Amino acid sequence: MRAESECHRELKEGRKERSALLIPETMSTLRIPQPVPPVADDCEQLRKAFAGWGTNEDLIISILGHRNAAQRKLIRETYFETYGEDLLKALDKELSNDFERLVLLWTLDPAERDAFLANEATKRWTSSNQVLMEIACTRSSDQLLFARKAYHARYKKSLEEDVAHHTTGEFRKVLLLVLDHNYEYVVKHCTYINVKRVVLIWIS
Repeated sequence: MRAESECHRELKEGRKERSALLIPETMSTLRIPQPVPPVADDCEQLRKAFAGWGTNEDLIISILGHRNAAQRKLIRETYFETYGEDLLKALDKELSNDFERLVLLWTLDPAERDAFLANEATKRWTSSNQVLMEIACTRSSDQLLFARKAYHARYKKSLEEDVAHHTTGEFRKVLLLVLDHNYEYVVKHCTYINVKRVVLIWIS
């Protein structure tokens, strides 16, 4: 889909301007090397990218920018098992600004990414509402469930709790309904509020 391919293109471009809003969902034009290097080799190369003065951003891009979600997850697991350090924390220490945010978002699995972006959105107003609405209205019931679990695991509180605290009015009602079910279910079964109208207002 658009957002995922955009994220991957920007990751490959490295130092060019990165977008502030990224909600990747499915793989698109990702080019994975054949054969794929052993995951232990990927971890070793990432470790080398962090070593010494400065960070080898091109090496990080050449690895994480050319692995699918399952492969990136395995790299994270193997990196921790090998070096006793969370790869995300290592990236956080070594990178900065928009490039750091982009790489971290790309490295997270989809449910963790949704949780991260939703948490960011609950702390801001205006355009951040579009992030919450996009996550709520474009994810399946299972995807929402995984995102809610990832949110609780990461922030030790429920996504619904934060949404209720940081939103108001019809927007809050619709978001909580959709997060508890999914968009299509709410549109079909919710008769006391015009869900589509509220969604259109907040994404326009």
